[in-house]
Amino acid sequence: MAVTAVPVDTEGLDVAAGVQTAGGATLAVVMPGQQAPLGMTMSLPRRLALITWARRNDAWIIEDDYLSELQLKGRAAPALASLSTARSE
Repeated sequence: MAVTAVPVDTEGLDVAAGVQTAGGATLAVVMPGQQAPLGMTMSLPRRLALITWARRNDAWIIEDDYLSELQLKGRAAPALASLSTARSE
């Protein structure tokens, strides 16, 4: 397995940068609720882009959102699995 770091910015994981550097990957491990090491939440457009990438590449996403229940302000962002209920594109 080759591990590739993908940058994060104010919207969380930069999916476009990940596709550019490791577009053929078949697995993404993410913490969208608390993007390490900076702690921002992955935006909804980025979450949807990640799901689209996974569908197009028949890839897996492992979502580790262990801190989502500790969110102090507002509601926790939805789990990626809850956003991917529509199976067609």
